[in-house]
Amino acid sequence: MSNLTQQEQSKIIEGVLVDGNLKELTSDQRIQYYNKVCESLGLNPLTKPFEYITLQGKLILYARKDATEQLRKINGVSITKLEALETNGIWLVTAYACDKNGRQDISTGAVSISGMKGDILANAMLKAETKAKRRVTLSLCGLGILDETDIETISHKEKQAYVEKESIPKLENIDIENVLEWILQCETKEELEEILERARNSVLIKDKNASNLIKKAKEDWEKKYSDEFFNDELPK
Repeated sequence: MSNLTQQEQSKIIEGVLVDGNLKELTSDQRIQYYNKVCESLGLNPLTKPFEYITLQGKLILYARKDATEQLRKINGVSITKLEALETNGIWLVTAYACDKNGRQDISTGAVSISGMKGDILANAMLKAETKAKRRVTLSLCGLGILDETDIETISHKEKQAYVEKESIPKLENIDIENVLEWILQCETKEELEEILERARNSVLIKDKNASNLIKKAKEDWEKKYSDEFFNDELPK
């Protein structure tokens, strides 16, 4: 962005702030933005809570399942009530939720069930419930962005998947102390494995001191959870 005029830079920044359009940012700037968003929300960027999508000419972030699950835990979000009804072939689910501070919110999720039956109908109903729960979580946490269940309902002509290696935060761009903290905060084997896999592909693993610290954090995690079946080691 250094070769752009001040007016052009301001226009790009305005696009990010107003429309969430990241299209004009460089790969490094997108990574920085991604990490800052995660940091502001208390999310672990190594679990890839957000993904990119090009929609109506704009490159934006949408929330994956990992984002809503982490936000629910961080903000103490509880689903207090679910209501469902069918109207004109649409299954509509309303989710009521509150957070640990007592703040309440309501969101809906809807899917078409016209002509459906059996397992297909059951899965569609579950999808509507999932939509409602995730939408109310994002709303309650102050995030006005799309959820991955919303992306699924956008027609193929309206969306273009955006795939870029740089969209996944690099470990070398993240402080080692944060990486160690995230390892210890993992609650499942899958979360730990994903972080370790990214460590294997990062420059940190080439640093002997960083590598030893990561291995020690892994051992501490195993000891904490006493998982005798998890014996994978970081490559030497």
